[in-house]
Amino acid sequence: MKKNEGKKIVFVDYYGILSTTRFWHSVQDPNHKLHKYLQSIQDFLFVEDRTLLDEWMRGKYTSEEMHQVLAENFAIDFDELFSIFVEDCKTVEISEKILDKLKSLPENYLKIMVTDNMDSFDRFILPANRILEDSFHGINNSFYVQKLKADKEGEWFLDILKNYEVPIENCALIDDSLKNCETFQKLGGKYYNSKTEEDVLLALNNFIK
Repeated sequence: MKKNEGKKIVFVDYYGILSTTRFWHSVQDPNHKLHKYLQSIQDFLFVEDRTLLDEWMRGKYTSEEMHQVLAENFAIDFDELFSIFVEDCKTVEISEKILDKLKSLPENYLKIMVTDNMDSFDRFILPANRILEDSFHGINNSFYVQKLKADKEGEWFLDILKNYEVPIENCALIDDSLKNCETFQKLGGKYYNSKTEEDVLLALNNFIK
């Protein structure tokens, strides 16, 4: 008998599901001295050209290297911007309601976080939020495997499943990205494309008999 026979997996995304706190969230304060740069920085990374952001999440750049790019592009002091970034990573808001609901899942469910993320997640967010490691059987970050969830038709999910010996038909993904959800579905898994905390809680109720 395989060690995980009868097991199922709930894959859970991080940003957009467990947390909606953005990078440099303290700079959102209009009175912050760097506030005037925030929108331009966000547009540069998240709107104008996602290539740089995606490569950061694929492990091509470190957080320091990315902040050097930002510092040069916007004439901002590197040390100041990076220090804010690090401290803000340590004070993200995480949904305790969702984590509590995850704890109530039946024992045969493995709870696996899979996140398209940067080195900053493991370096700064996780150490300051041990509750995350305590809530999951495994945490997987794209930065360290150098591929995103939708890359190569979802290859990363299959790589993870090999380690747990659980067929994808016994797995579900909770993710705010429809692209990721559809990729997972094509592999044979179920998905819940959740956009709010309430959506996630309702999705998790489906696993509780």
